[in-house]
Amino acid sequence: MTNSDHSESEALVFGAVAFLDALGFKGIWSRHPHRTVIEKLRAVTFGAGVHADSVLNVPELRLASRVISLSDTIVVSAAVTTGEDRSDARGNLVCKVAAIASVCSKVAMIYATMADAPTLVFRGAVSVGQFFHDDRFLIGPAIDEAAEYEKLPNGGMVWLCPSAHDVTREARFSAASGRLASFADLELFLVPDYPVPIKGDEPRHAPVVSPFLFVQYAHEEAFLSRVDESFVGENPDIPIKRENTMRFLRHARGLNPRGLMHVQSRP
Repeated sequence: MTNSDHSESEALVFGAVAFLDALGFKGIWSRHPHRTVIEKLRAVTFGAGVHADSVLNVPELRLASRVISLSDTIVVSAAVTTGEDRSDARGNLVCKVAAIASVCSKVAMIYATMADAPTLVFRGAVSVGQFFHDDRFLIGPAIDEAAEYEKLPNGGMVWLCPSAHDVTREARFSAASGRLASFADLELFLVPDYPVPIKGDEPRHAPVVSPFLFVQYAHEEAFLSRVDESFVGENPDIPIKRENTMRFLRHARGLNPRGLMHVQSRP
């Protein structure tokens, strides 16, 4: 590989990034065999990595997704380009929506799947911007924003950073929104305008990723029970995180279109 090829392969790309941090990971080895936890993380990150992107039916876009696990932190990214010029994506609303939809679908899948024993509940954030992400290195403004906002929610929820929130606002009120098929996909994964509880501060309203499209309707109660029971330990913050997490999940469940359709179809 020449120096120019090497530089090109390590260039910053544009797209969406999510940082997910497992709550209560410290001491999990005392509750579950460590090999079981490691195998679970490997299986889930692999499964999410090969998960088909619903936005790949947009022929003018090129989407490159990656999912890696760094111990109890999972990083999901989707680099998006249009045509031959990467810079086009920065001002292209379709590209930005597609990247967020790709990342949010994988985040929802990870959250739903990790509820199986040994249960891991994730806090996290999704950003949009430039980044570099391979199996060893993470760098760039989108990485920094996701890492900063991941730490703020006081509970197990994955919210949209200001950069990603701005994109959803633009897409929702854009005159071209009717042409954004991927925005309809994205909205299926989001609870809009949720008051996210913030550590030591007032709640902030933002979209939050819902896992319920990946939870079978008949298994929703079991899913909620497993998440609820995963909050163990003597730290006084744990009951608060549990309450905030369960409040959000019950709210998200009520907004799940599949669940609402099921209820409405009953006699």
